Amino acid sequence: MARLEERGAVLLMALTMLATLSIAAMAGAQASALELRMARNAHDGALALAAAEAALAQGQRLANTFPAAAFGDPTQRGLYLPAPFGAPVRWRQAGVWSGQGSRVVSLTGVAAPPRFIIEWVTTRADGTEVFRVTARAAGGTAAARAVVQSVVAWDGANMQRLSWRELAAVP
Repeated sequence: MARLEERGAVLLMALTMLATLSIAAMAGAQASALELRMARNAHDGALALAAAEAALAQGQRLANTFPAAAFGDPTQRGLYLPAPFGAPVRWRQAGVWSGQGSRVVSLTGVAAPPRFIIEWVTTRADGTEVFRVTARAAGGTAAARAVVQSVVAWDGANMQRLSWRELAAVP
């Protein structure tokens, strides 16, 4: 008679173990999916930063090739004088990153072509020209953006990077 009572206990034990293993498998699958999304987002961010750096480098190379009169001329794409006191900085102003407001860099493998602007900052007493170059780029998706900025000095023979920073993404 004792054997009849024990048969149901084995079935209950097997079902409990099966449910436990199923829950553990589902948790593992969800963790793997989350890790995949995190890796994809990290890759997109790194791609955006690399594209922004490429645009920044092109802007730095071109900064000294424009005549001083080109800066502030509305017909010259992406060349600006410093923003007036109290006005938003150029790279935060509406329209700078679309249309004719900035210069486009041809680059494949990103969601949108990187863009850059060059601002003439000042001429030092020794004749060295100082420029601020800002570049914005998207990664593999438009949601992954990077904005980098450098200040460079051109002494007539050599270009020197004075500073570099990564900015919070701009609209």
